[in-house]
Amino acid sequence: MKQLLSWLTIFFTILSIAQKSKKDSILQLIQKNPSTEETVRNLNLLSTKYYKRQPDSSIILAQRSLRLAEELRYKDGIYSAKANIVLARFRQGDFEDADVRLKELLQAGELDNYAQKSILFALGEVYFKKQILDSTLKYSLATLKASERSNDPPERLLVYHNNLSIDYAQKGYLDRAIFHNLSAIKLDGLLPEDLNRKTQLYINAGNMYRLVGGYKNALKYRQLAYETAKRLGIDRMIALAAVKLSESLLDVNKPKESKEKLDIASTYISGFSGQGEIIENFVYVTRAYYYKTIGDYDKAIDYYKKGMEVAEKAANKQDLLFISNNLAELQIELGLYNEAEKNLERALQIQTGVGDLISEKETYLLKARVDSIQGDIHSYVQSNWKYNQLKDSIASENTAKAIAQLEIEYETNLKDREIELLNLENENKETDQRRMRIIQISLATIVILLLILAFIMYKSNTSQKKSMVTIRRQNKENKLLVQETHHRVKNNLQIILSLLNVQASNLNSHPKLDMALAESRNRIKSLALIHEELYQHKTMSSVNSKFYFSRLIKNIMDSMVDSSGKINVVHNIDDAEIKMSIAVPMGLIINELLTNAVKYAFEGKESGTVNVTYSTNDGYHELIVGDDGVGFKDCSKKNYSFGLNLVEGLTKQYGGSFSIHPEKGETSFTVVLKEV
Repeated sequence: MKQLLSWLTIFFTILSIAQKSKKDSILQLIQKNPSTEETVRNLNLLSTKYYKRQPDSSIILAQRSLRLAEELRYKDGIYSAKANIVLARFRQGDFEDADVRLKELLQAGELDNYAQKSILFALGEVYFKKQILDSTLKYSLATLKASERSNDPPERLLVYHNNLSIDYAQKGYLDRAIFHNLSAIKLDGLLPEDLNRKTQLYINAGNMYRLVGGYKNALKYRQLAYETAKRLGIDRMIALAAVKLSESLLDVNKPKESKEKLDIASTYISGFSGQGEIIENFVYVTRAYYYKTIGDYDKAIDYYKKGMEVAEKAANKQDLLFISNNLAELQIELGLYNEAEKNLERALQIQTGVGDLISEKETYLLKARVDSIQGDIHSYVQSNWKYNQLKDSIASENTAKAIAQLEIEYETNLKDREIELLNLENENKETDQRRMRIIQISLATIVILLLILAFIMYKSNTSQKKSMVTIRRQNKENKLLVQETHHRVKNNLQIILSLLNVQASNLNSHPKLDMALAESRNRIKSLALIHEELYQHKTMSSVNSKFYFSRLIKNIMDSMVDSSGKINVVHNIDDAEIKMSIAVPMGLIINELLTNAVKYAFEGKESGTVNVTYSTNDGYHELIVGDDGVGFKDCSKKNYSFGLNLVEGLTKQYGGSFSIHPEKGETSFTVVLKEV
């Protein structure tokens, strides 16, 4: 994710999705038909377009829309206008609880796609500004879905696809980020030409392809961005496109052409302010990359340091982290270990404010290299352990990303997307072949050295020591085998979950069927989660109860978007290591009881609270799920749902007890399992 936040900042400063002529035409429609529902919608549309750069104007337009909608008794127009007012005032710095206010609007009543879309869009923008990226993605996807149901024009769909592209890139879902970026580019081709918008869309495509190693595609889109920027004639855009193109030319080993574009970018950056510092930093860092490529390391170091000065002046932590890592890597190659260590310490201090796992992993890898060279064994062990921990975490996350299904209804122009990804795959194959040849040569050398070492060890070691080596190796292999087994089981469960999602999207909507499929998916998720915890955990037979059950509860509530917004879940979970034989049934039971409470306990109530308590003592595990809802009317077994029958069956299977206390306002379900 190197420098990802920097180019996202530029995107929001430079991009102008709507043309001025389009705004003028909307104003003409408003003047022509001043008192219609169409006028309400046009006023809301203008309010949305102005909210980032002119929030005062956005509020005035939304208030005018609200007054007219109230006169016409146009309910959906009223809610859309209220959402725009909240969004614009949040942009001004008011309404810290903007997300709460918007959710209240969303739950106010039966709203059509138009009103829902306005509120969902505002929620996505608020969460993006707050850097709560999981919620940003959820509401951005919901906005696109509502927009497609409304048959919105290409201009609106382009905005939503582009927002999703940026959201996914920030979260690291680069395949989906590329897909939505390409969708936005295709929609751009259906609209009157806007060179500013087109340039930025091309730049974004190049940035994302480079992040996944697709250097040829990155070069293609950056070349298009540069050509379009020259037609546009805006200095800032030409400079940005030129420096990005220069970087891609270095990636494909064309230093001469790269320097030409760098020199062009440098002629434009003088006189910039604000985001100009970011572009200036891009120029310095790319120039350092250029000099490193041609072997002039002194100049490379000088330009890294210049870039660091600019980043410090702008308080840009992301750029400081990126430059510190790259400068340290170069200093290690040159044998400047003390200087490298100082830059790595700087990088570790910056990490707290950035939260970039990939850059943090690289920092610890470089730190381990320095520690190894300098003979600091204690520090090396710590750095290497931290690196491997981050590597495993990121690898696990990427596995989950790879099998998570894209929403089927968003996959327009699928063949074109497949062609783009196939080109990327071919590029990666070429890179992999080159790496494989290097690895084969290295392996041959290592094998020879190992044979020599094995011969020496055979002569010097006793048979007892050799046996111990064999035992340790077998134990390690067994541990890896068990870990891989859990990993594959989790992946297979995720694949089953994806297949269920795809099947559900292809069936006609039916409330009972949708509910049954959702419950089945949650059961599968709870099983997948336990295997994920096991293969990531330091032991293969137990998990941490507090961490596992907390994640499980969050996943359940996130999956119930329509029902869970008004419900507060409070959990009190013991912090203990518990065996898989208890974690599996207890996870399924929590899933059933919490789902049951969310679905049925608060019918007719505006809000409510569910309390989940788990404790363990002397081999006994107690779970209590209570709520302050309407009560359990008939707790006889003949009225048990499938979920409650499952809870009772699991409890009996594990020699435990299950009881229900159905009092209104104090309903609770208690499960006690005995460890065997």
